[in-house]
Amino acid sequence: MRIINAVIYVLREIDPVWWALIAALAAALVAARHKARQQAMNLLAVYVAAVFVITVLGRTGVEGAGYSDLVNLDLIGTWADRIGGDEYDRRELFLNFFMLMPAGFLFPVAAKKKLVPTLIFCFLLTLSVETLQLLTKRGWFELNDIADNTVGAVIGYGLYRLVSFLWRKVKCKRNN
Repeated sequence: MRIINAVIYVLREIDPVWWALIAALAAALVAARHKARQQAMNLLAVYVAAVFVITVLGRTGVEGAGYSDLVNLDLIGTWADRIGGDEYDRRELFLNFFMLMPAGFLFPVAAKKKLVPTLIFCFLLTLSVETLQLLTKRGWFELNDIADNTVGAVIGYGLYRLVSFLWRKVKCKRNN
């Protein structure tokens, strides 16, 4: 358990770098194309497992809280509070956007899917995280987290499309 706690601590401390590394690896997979689908599927599986470890297993339980105390369905008010809040609030908003960007990028590479299936996958992933946080009392079930993560997935998918477009342009120039 100590090793798992140490890994979780390190991943939390370097999470922007870690997520950037996943995005860079995903970009390399798209560029390589050969065996990219299987490699992306493997990377996506590791990524999903890491998301669950960090967001559910890596948290301690909330003592004495009832389930109704751990549900926040306020979407607009929470966004306004975080945008207008302190640096911690804005960082949390950014990290929520950033959390599913790699999934939005990796899923279409791994499964050869378009935007809607990617969004469904990412929505179900974040819904699972929020539900497990609630059921295990290891975090809040927050509607704004689901929305933020889904926006991040759309951004990740947009980056996938951009990298794919640029790759096709480079490939066409090489062939000419």
